[in-house]
Amino acid sequence: RSQGMYVQQFVTTSDIKDTFVVDGDEDTYYPVVFSDNAWGEGPFEFEVTRSSVHTDATWKGALQARFWGHSTSYGHGAAFMNAEMYWSQRTFVADYATSSRSHHPIVWLRGGGTTYKYRSLQNSVTLTDYSTETKTLGELEYGNKTEVVVKARSQGMYVQQFVT
Repeated sequence: RSQGMYVQQFVTTSDIKDTFVVDGDEDTYYPVVFSDNAWGEGPFEFEVTRSSVHTDATWKGALQARFWGHSTSYGHGAAFMNAEMYWSQRTFVADYATSSRSHHPIVWLRGGGTTYKYRSLQNSVTLTDYSTETKTLGELEYGNKTEVVVKARSQGMYVQQFVT
């Protein structure tokens, strides 16, 4: 008999990263849409960051945020979206969700000409739309926010059981 181990790997990580600026009003959070380009391979994972507190202006604030989850995409189920976030000076994330009608995670980010970086960690996540306009995914609309939802108010890890 042969003794040994067979290991098969499917790697969906990549060096997909970019810098983008969310314009609009500094007191408004705009829906920024990402695309999960390997939805059928399992959960996505990506980061949105502002490492320097002085990016864009003196003491504007820093952010380290990691998001992971999987959308239901028209009813497949097993949907979730979790986050781990740390910031200084101010909150930069008002909310986050997966679209129930597509393979798109959405993060509501502070506007006002605020610069962010993102990096895909799993499933080749790409930036789709960071304009200040209302987004339509499937037949659902995602508009701007002026309030931070409860799950985005605390620093640390937030684990959610179901996202619709």
